[in-house]
Amino acid sequence: MLYDFIVIGSGFGGLSAASLLAKHGFRTLILEAAAVPGGCASSYLIKRNGKKFLFEAGATTIVGLDAHQPLKNLADALGISFPVVEINPSMTVHISGKHVVRYKDKLKWAEECYQKFFAETSCSFEQVRDFWQLIFELNDFVWLVSERNRAFPPTSLRDIWELYKCNPISDFPKLRYLFQSTLETIKSFGLDVSQDFIRFCNEQLMITAQTTAEQVALLYAAPCLSYTNSSNYYAYGGMLALAETLVRKYQELGGEIRYRERVIALEQDRYGQYRLYTERGERYTARQVVSNATLWDMAEIAQGKLKPFFERRAKQFSFAWGAVTMSLAIENTLPDNLTLHHQIILDEKIPHCKSDSFFISLSMPDDYARQPDGTRVLAISTHTEPHVWLTPDGYAEKKADVENFILKQLEQHLPGFSTQKILFKTLSTPKSWQEWVYRKHGRVGGIPNTLDRSVFDLQGATTPFKGLYLAGDTVYPGQGTAGVCLSGQNAVYRVLQEQSLLPDRLGSQPQARERLSKAEAQ
Repeated sequence: MLYDFIVIGSGFGGLSAASLLAKHGFRTLILEAAAVPGGCASSYLIKRNGKKFLFEAGATTIVGLDAHQPLKNLADALGISFPVVEINPSMTVHISGKHVVRYKDKLKWAEECYQKFFAETSCSFEQVRDFWQLIFELNDFVWLVSERNRAFPPTSLRDIWELYKCNPISDFPKLRYLFQSTLETIKSFGLDVSQDFIRFCNEQLMITAQTTAEQVALLYAAPCLSYTNSSNYYAYGGMLALAETLVRKYQELGGEIRYRERVIALEQDRYGQYRLYTERGERYTARQVVSNATLWDMAEIAQGKLKPFFERRAKQFSFAWGAVTMSLAIENTLPDNLTLHHQIILDEKIPHCKSDSFFISLSMPDDYARQPDGTRVLAISTHTEPHVWLTPDGYAEKKADVENFILKQLEQHLPGFSTQKILFKTLSTPKSWQEWVYRKHGRVGGIPNTLDRSVFDLQGATTPFKGLYLAGDTVYPGQGTAGVCLSGQNAVYRVLQEQSLLPDRLGSQPQARERLSKAEAQ
């Protein structure tokens, strides 16, 4: 069968793109290497002693459902609701013996920040408040601008003209924050009097931007530092429940998905159509493709004339973090008022990880789709350099070192936690991620957003090849469920734009396919 589109991978970037393509009438097929959808934002089932536990792939938060944000826009476009409940406050950060609660209310958060980091310094509350006011203002600006600028990053004069038309002149002064580091801004407000505050910002940025305050531009850092001031949510049934919600809608719209079909080769024939080959020996053909695979994986999947482009891009972005993740099932001895997310900022580095913190996500006590009554499940994540874990030398010993270190820190910092109450535990490394979600070297989280990357360095949804589009966390805007969801929406916008099939001119489903064929024939 000749498909209009084949989407490689059912991570949230791929699912977002595939669902919208199906809505617009394209005959669409998703090829997913794993047995379940969701990619890095999925869940897996473990059975122990007659009990079932559903673990997240890693510690994560759910944001992006406020006005002008990607998950909200996607849900509205598809007419769906995600199975989530809001959590507030969503997170506690543990640093230097202090418990810093990340309140959603902006004034309450500014007060908490002042009390925990600056009350005993020369810094005034007004300085703290004004810093966060700038962060909140830029956060709102970034989401609004991202919503109305689907042609970003620009790749042509047409794109630049569209960006100019879509944005009022009053927005342009804010672009100066693309060239100002977050640390520089912290210093300009006099907030560098607290080294703990700088450490706090660094570690919050590491889990959102994959880099530190000195290296990330303030405009990008703003939504990363203030995401707890947006609405945060919990999904009963795990992140898998969100992915399954999208899959159900996608299938209702006529889309197909095939699991355990890992794409190992992609080529474009002389007629411009794409042939995809899978590990199981199947061959599929499509007029066009959206790939949710990473740039590094595309460098191996792409064949023929496609390959040099992706090899260059993979080489250009040669560094990315991996993750060590730990899954725990415990008897529930945790306090009822504990927030569901915690970041433990340490005074020493985690062994073999070069990381100064780790992040924890807890299940709701009554999420019986994930655990039996009276138990809880925890997902713990930290950064590491992948190469440390991709050789067999000392592998088991390194895993044991990290596991023992994290369990010791949990007993010290997480109220109510005891290693005596553990029912099940497992630790995964970049080697595990490489085998599980098929990402080269087990890299997760995308490409660090550092100041040395210009706007024109960013990889957007388009490629030099007609009909080949990209989504996922190595494509603008980057990591996180909200970010990759936006990348999928941008890919579909490019499809419709380049074929003169923008949504306001799109007809019924059969008409859309007919018009696509005519556009290609021309």
